[in-house]
Amino acid sequence: MNKIKRICALRHTYAYGLKKLFLANKMLGVFDNKEKAEENIDFYHSLEGFEEYPKECFKCIELEVDKNQYWQTGFEERRKELERAYKEEEYFGY
Repeated sequence: MNKIKRICALRHTYAYGLKKLFLANKMLGVFDNKEKAEENIDFYHSLEGFEEYPKECFKCIELEVDKNQYWQTGFEERRKELERAYKEEEYFGY
């Protein structure tokens, strides 16, 4: 039996510019579990530049290895889904 392997990507994301139309997204690391990724948030938040943003800008995204997970409906539909999701996230207004 194959065990499904999951990983967690730690990223830093925020919106900026006129009307917060632009999105900055930095990949910070990939970990074998969410707990390890979250342990690194304090480290990154203490670094120059990152300390200017709220901790809510740091997100752990769990991914399943060897599986198509995103953009399955094509570029435009996924873009619309992301725009809706971003509007619901308070930290994107920072």
